[in-house]
Amino acid sequence: MNPTELKEIIREEIRASFKEIEKQWSEKFSEVREEIEVMKEEIKEIKKVTSEIEDSTNELYNKVDQLEEYTRLENVIISGVEYEDDENLEALMGKTIKIARELGVTMNITDISAIHRLYTRNVKYPPPIIVRLVNRWKKEQLISASKQKKMQGIYITNQLTPVKLDLLKKTKDLKRNGVVKYVWTAGNKILVRRSEKEESILISSMDTLIELGWKEEMNRRRRDRGEGEIRKEDSEPNNVVVQKKDDPTQRKQKQTTLPIAFSQGGIASSRDENTTAARNTRSSSKKR
Repeated sequence: MNPTELKEIIREEIRASFKEIEKQWSEKFSEVREEIEVMKEEIKEIKKVTSEIEDSTNELYNKVDQLEEYTRLENVIISGVEYEDDENLEALMGKTIKIARELGVTMNITDISAIHRLYTRNVKYPPPIIVRLVNRWKKEQLISASKQKKMQGIYITNQLTPVKLDLLKKTKDLKRNGVVKYVWTAGNKILVRRSEKEESILISSMDTLIELGWKEEMNRRRRDRGEGEIRKEDSEPNNVVVQKKDDPTQRKQKQTTLPIAFSQGGIASSRDENTTAARNTRSSSKKR
């Protein structure tokens, strides 16, 4: 066998080897493609299920917020009322009724369904009072009077849900930066007006704020501070309250702001009733 024939045999063997390798790789690529296509279909299905879960979660989230909102329809928060160490139920109710009467609103003990102080970590100010009135008319009358006849240091507001409180905070950011001129609440609704001549706009969700330019304004402020642009989670209502560790300097405050509850059935003085009221107070303070 001469060298030329030997070279040709080697070339043929190499060609055959390459063809075999090409065939194997082609089969492998085909398998990979099939697996990728299967994975794409699985991902589509996962995205569909995830979207359905998100829609259901949002629906439940809105229903919970509506339910919480409904339970607060007769509630008002009175801030700025001086706290006394020996304050009892009668004193607390007396202060509330006195404020109402100074505002020109007739109020008696029978108008109050429940009343107690809310726990607060801010020791610089007296803990606010939450009052549940027997009807919404009396509540609206009280809030309206507090807007017309302002009392120094005393503020009377609706008890908003955590979602609405977060929306209100973000809405006030727009006012501070001149995007809107007026921000106010009516019942449990948040309203804004860009100018005196424009109609009021109902802030029902973050989508409304984003339409008004909230996201652009926040991004501008972040850029001015040298921070990154706003994240998706920053534009969503914050309904999570992180419980901080107990601060020894606030233990006295915590002890002196235990709830004092009152109902038409009488004073909640038993241990079980106070325990339940305390749990409700902690829950309410988180929501605020």
